[in-house]
Amino acid sequence: MSLYVNRDILYIQQLQGVSRTDVPRDLEAWPKLLMKVCRTFAYQEGFKEVRVPRAASLYTYHHPDIRPELLPDGRERALQRIRKNMELIYDKNALDLGLVPDGNWFKWQNASSIRDYQPTILRRAAPAAACVAFTAATTTILFQMHDSQTAPQGLVYFYLIPLVLIAIFSTARIAILSAGMALLCADYFLQDPIYSFYTSEYDDLILFAALAGLGIKAVQRMGSQTKGN
Repeated sequence: MSLYVNRDILYIQQLQGVSRTDVPRDLEAWPKLLMKVCRTFAYQEGFKEVRVPRAASLYTYHHPDIRPELLPDGRERALQRIRKNMELIYDKNALDLGLVPDGNWFKWQNASSIRDYQPTILRRAAPAAACVAFTAATTTILFQMHDSQTAPQGLVYFYLIPLVLIAIFSTARIAILSAGMALLCADYFLQDPIYSFYTSEYDDLILFAALAGLGIKAVQRMGSQTKGN
């Protein structure tokens, strides 16, 4: 037999045992027992799935080890016997245990792992959503300031305030994403002509990008020093 793990999925790769070796009668149900044990282990350790291959997907199903001295009729009978045994070992046992066919595999999904995985996605998405909301709110305020000024200048630099807060309370990756969004929003909504990415005031955008990069780097370094102390 053989098993392997890829990411959070446990694969049962081989169950057929050793050629020309008779399995003791009290161990004839061991393939099903192994599937049960793997399923229990996956449940306890939080694996997402257990997969068992279909018999027909295996190389040994199509090219079994048959004694070369057998006559053609004997080889055909041996082939059919081996395939039938493999279908019993893999397919029937997997179906009896409730695994679901899916392509070349039978799958068992760990419901507890899926429930645990969904909050993880939400936790990862929350900082990005907060970043978008923060940038949108800042843009709304600055757009109102743009309308109230006859010659608005340097409004893009006000994005540095929420950007530093995002860098402090979130990750550098989210802060860089926020800086990129701020650049686009400032160019489109604040730089004349508005509602266009064309502007003649690229100096402010370039300087803001440099200050944002320095600010994120400084906050990141301060955070690493604080953790080190």
